[in-house]
Amino acid sequence: MVSRLWTKNLGAEISMLKDLGRVAVVTNSSLLFMEDVRLELNLANLVSLKVDAVDELLWRRVNRPHPALKLEDILDGISKFAEDYNGTLITETMLIDGLTTLEVVERIAEFLESVSPDKAYLAIPTRPPAENVRGAEIDFVLEAGRIFKKHVDVELLIEPEKGEFEIKSKEDILAIASVHPIREDILKTYLKKLGLEVEELLDELEEEKFQGAKYFKKVNTFQ
Repeated sequence: MVSRLWTKNLGAEISMLKDLGRVAVVTNSSLLFMEDVRLELNLANLVSLKVDAVDELLWRRVNRPHPALKLEDILDGISKFAEDYNGTLITETMLIDGLTTLEVVERIAEFLESVSPDKAYLAIPTRPPAENVRGAEIDFVLEAGRIFKKHVDVELLIEPEKGEFEIKSKEDILAIASVHPIREDILKTYLKKLGLEVEELLDELEEEKFQGAKYFKKVNTFQ
């Protein structure tokens, strides 16, 4: 049985955050089959849904979901949520070399057309992934974009990130690095703002190479 323990205060948290400004929620969509989750998520100004597959086997290979989850239920939840949601709805689909085929892309695009997001993003990994996978080649991504364009408003996420987090302390850097590997040049920019050097964080960060660039993540975060 799948519990919504981690989202039990979702609606309350969104409501409190809205006192500070607009609220965006990025979700892997896993619990959207639950009506109460959909109702509380409706409070957000923007919701980003992960849709990497519409085939059960591929979904399990790409997303590694909880064994009790069923893709059919999740896709049905996505459709129901999209039908009732009045905010800005976007989707993200990750293209993985050797797993995502053009046939897969077509089927996802057809499903998303029924969902009618404001924007559908096609992405490849632009920082070190948790597992050893490669993003699709650029020619494949462009062809996937052409397929999506027949069904939805599409945009490609293939450029390295620019690192636009608001950093006010060393702890902010470590918090980001615990879930989000930071490219070396971006890390140095953050540290310069704080008057710190990379060496002052080396005991808490570990180095990783990805696509010829050096990244830093919090020690043991992805073990």
